[in-house]
Amino acid sequence: MRDKKISKKELRNQVFKKMETALEDMRGEADAKKFSKKIKKVSDWLADEIAKTAKKPATPKVKPAGKAKVSGARKSPSKLPVTKKG
Repeated sequence: MRDKKISKKELRNQVFKKMETALEDMRGEADAKKFSKKIKKVSDWLADEIAKTAKKPATPKVKPAGKAKVSGARKSPSKLPVTKKG
């Protein structure tokens, strides 16, 4: 994705600035201090999630090979209900 490594703090600041500019029109509706605080919390969370997904290697899920089927008589009892003859 990116060749240059970036620290979490720098990533948080970038996300904060982008969200703040994107939601600039909503700043007038809310108190500026509360608005800034909420954007900071969301940007911290988003930056942490981005960092987590960047660390995870993309490994394909491989199912383990199953056991070969045994032909012949069953070794386990039947799951059918027992009937009494009478």
